[in-house]
Amino acid sequence: MTIIHANVDPASITRSKERGVPMSTITRRNFVGMSGIAGIAAAAGFMGVATGCTQEAAAEQSGFKPGTYRAAAQGMAGYVYLSTTFDESSITDIEILDENQSVGICEEVYATIPANVIDTQSLGVDVVSGATLTSYAVIDAIADCVSQAGGDADAMRKVKIPVEVQDEEFSYDVVVVGAGLAGLCTAIEAAREGAHVALVEKQGVLGTAVFSSGITYIAPTPDDVEAMYAKWIENAVTTCEYPTVERVRDLCEASPEVMEFLVDVGFEYSVGLNGNLMPTASTGMLRNNIPIRLGSKEPLAKGGEALMRGLEAACDANGVDVFMNTGVTKFILERDAMAGVVCETPRGVKTYRASSVVLCSGDYGRNPEMVKTYSPESIHDITSTGAGNTGTCMELAIEAGAAVYESQQPMSGSLAFEPENKPVCGQPFDQFPFECMLVDYHGERKVREDAPNNHVQHQYFMDPDRPCAGWAIMDEAVARKVWVMDELLLKTEKGDSKIRAYKADTIEELAKLIEVDASTLASQLDAYNALCESGEDTAFGKEASFLTPMKEGPYYGVLAYSIIRAIAGGVKTNGDFEVIRADGQPIPGLYAAGISSSREYWGDYYPGAMAIALCTHGGYLAGKNAAARAKA
Repeated sequence: MTIIHANVDPASITRSKERGVPMSTITRRNFVGMSGIAGIAAAAGFMGVATGCTQEAAAEQSGFKPGTYRAAAQGMAGYVYLSTTFDESSITDIEILDENQSVGICEEVYATIPANVIDTQSLGVDVVSGATLTSYAVIDAIADCVSQAGGDADAMRKVKIPVEVQDEEFSYDVVVVGAGLAGLCTAIEAAREGAHVALVEKQGVLGTAVFSSGITYIAPTPDDVEAMYAKWIENAVTTCEYPTVERVRDLCEASPEVMEFLVDVGFEYSVGLNGNLMPTASTGMLRNNIPIRLGSKEPLAKGGEALMRGLEAACDANGVDVFMNTGVTKFILERDAMAGVVCETPRGVKTYRASSVVLCSGDYGRNPEMVKTYSPESIHDITSTGAGNTGTCMELAIEAGAAVYESQQPMSGSLAFEPENKPVCGQPFDQFPFECMLVDYHGERKVREDAPNNHVQHQYFMDPDRPCAGWAIMDEAVARKVWVMDELLLKTEKGDSKIRAYKADTIEELAKLIEVDASTLASQLDAYNALCESGEDTAFGKEASFLTPMKEGPYYGVLAYSIIRAIAGGVKTNGDFEVIRADGQPIPGLYAAGISSSREYWGDYYPGAMAIALCTHGGYLAGKNAAARAKA
């Protein structure tokens, strides 16, 4: 990657008048930089030279039997059901009939892909980045309907979609990189301070990571600040030099302002888990929650999606220009100060000039090389971080001189038997039943099964050569609390690459299947049963209601993976959220907020509520500071 060192006066560049759809007309299907057919096709990389048949050729190969046909295809967490209507030569209508895909993410798919299939008469339209599984479900179901109608679905997948390529330059006061929770808060507050703001997002949807969360620390009034601070420090369990208490104090002091800011954008909340505030869940999120089944707790319908929708509307109201499918590939530096970013996209090179740039681009969990370098203990772990979190902007910042926190901290979201089941991974409680016995790769019990925070368990299951995971040992009664147990066993039998579930008549036979020492596992189970019979877990403190002896086979063992939601740390910043060099001096005009710079705020682990608070509070403060510099 290369940093552009430019000598062009940003003031000499006039703002382009042809950016696309203005924010005043924003909907779930059109954002600046991703409007209509061209935007969808652009993300596919079709540059007017794609191979395949033309629309006319496809129409000749795809004569249809007129009528309406129905089909379904597997999506993210269930099926998408739709109907497709044809006349003799074309698709005339597509209707989504039923679905239960991830709220906040699926809407962009439903608003764009059917319309673009109709407009282009092609099944070669691109998926919506950040919502690939739902996108493929829609395309595959339409293809099924095409086949039912006597058409040639394969030919329609090859139809070329032209893309208009145009290099453009824009001038702004502030550019915010990343449209997650931190990025939206940053952009809105910078705009409220009078700055002209661009928000660039590499994916096709906003804020995917926060939809499964929303629970936050916040001090609604000045009288609540001290309690928020005390709670934060108490929960930031540490054996290292972090958190930096002065930074935590500053964050808490700003909390009443942030609360006012969030209320202004429609933040409706209730007192939720562990006394934290949580946005009220939308109807869609409540519906998403229906099929989730956990071992010993009811799933929690969180309000992250509702919060994001309020922030999205606030971007519109405050005149923030949002550019989707626009990933940053270069920084522009002038005299060692930030002067903007460059985004090399299939739609052309888009250059955004600005005197303040704020990185809100998340972690680097999707970049194995960066994980190996900065968080090697996580290299084998399974992550549920956003698909776009590849660390590109962190690498660019490092090239520009940014220092990196020496300690980068992985955060576990839950222990799950099905590591790709994102609705389960986003829950605050684990998929395994708390009545089980958790053991590590060596067959030893190390921690209470009903630990109040997943990261407590995570620490005991870390392994340098294998994913962080623990074995849930169960008898028949406990195993039946796992509603997908038979499915897990079948997938294991068929050689699934990740799911490992076994059943045996004796504990010794089970030990052999899960590859632990039989005498160790048997002695651990004997000790556990003795604790259950006494009614008190004197070893680790599990709640008495979950202490159930397991003395008769068959026994089950299922591997529960620790799902990494984010790697905290990122680039170093000062108290004003300016990115700093190794000597402590800021890189003028470069800021970072949210997980992109987060190490100062917690110790050995952080509850998710802290992460949400850092994104809202840090984004608010970074936006205010970035705007002040740009307007000075």
